[in-house]
Amino acid sequence: MIRRQRPEFLTCYIYYAAMLTPVMGFVNIACFRYTFVADRWQHLACIGPIVLASSGLAVLSASRRIPLRRPVQAFSVAVVLILGIMTFRQAGVYKSGEAFYRGIVTRNPSCGMAYNNLGVELLQRGAPGEAAVAFQRAIDNNYEDAYFNFSIQYYFDNGRRLIRSGNRDEAIALFKKAAQFYPGNTQVYEILGSLYSLAGDPGAAIDNYRRAVSIAPANGAYRQSLGIVLMQTGRFSEAVDQFNAAVAAGQGNPYCLANLAEAYFRLGNRAEAVQVAMRGFELARRVGDGKIAAELHRQVGIYK
Repeated sequence: MIRRQRPEFLTCYIYYAAMLTPVMGFVNIACFRYTFVADRWQHLACIGPIVLASSGLAVLSASRRIPLRRPVQAFSVAVVLILGIMTFRQAGVYKSGEAFYRGIVTRNPSCGMAYNNLGVELLQRGAPGEAAVAFQRAIDNNYEDAYFNFSIQYYFDNGRRLIRSGNRDEAIALFKKAAQFYPGNTQVYEILGSLYSLAGDPGAAIDNYRRAVSIAPANGAYRQSLGIVLMQTGRFSEAVDQFNAAVAAGQGNPYCLANLAEAYFRLGNRAEAVQVAMRGFELARRVGDGKIAAELHRQVGIYK
């Protein structure tokens, strides 16, 4: 009956239902991770009713029996004007990512995702202090992804800035806090190990390098760094184990071999020291590193 007499109503209903169905919960979309309300997607489905209403107004305006042309025209102009003003005012929110997320947190102060994304935008703008505040607000509102951004992006960016400016103690404190937020990140422990080594605290450096190695045992670079600090503290046998593990993990560069040769020499194993130093010397010559090649050649002379 409706299909024959008022097909436009049926068409509008079908369009509205078809556009609204995917966001009614039958299909999982990212939006549902944060909210069960998907009313923001109604603008797609509302096109059908808007077209139907506009067509009705056009029919009324053209009617000769009821003089509604001028009222309909006035109403249409008023609607367009009001919507235009609202659009102009709203457009400022979208001028940048930072403005967009600031607008969200202003209207919804408990939106952890918006605070997190605002923090990312602030980091990209070069405002780590403001980013830290935004990430902390995200964490306070139980947004789990903020832990990643807070530890990785904020801590690394701000920590490296502190290192470049010579504020080593502040950098250590910052990365220690990063380890609490993201304990599985090996780069945090590697940086802490390096900072403690430079600060003259080999014990803390070894502890942090060991944590990095325990998380990523196949990372030869971490083992090489650990071996260097162990050797500096006179623990040559442990250093040999780490250097050999680094070589086995593909970190058999001339510098690693030079350290391994020295560790063998300090243990009194001259024959092994000479053999490893020669391997390093030949490798350095092949890769064209004259500086380390000369050092290894000097080491061979000493070890013999």
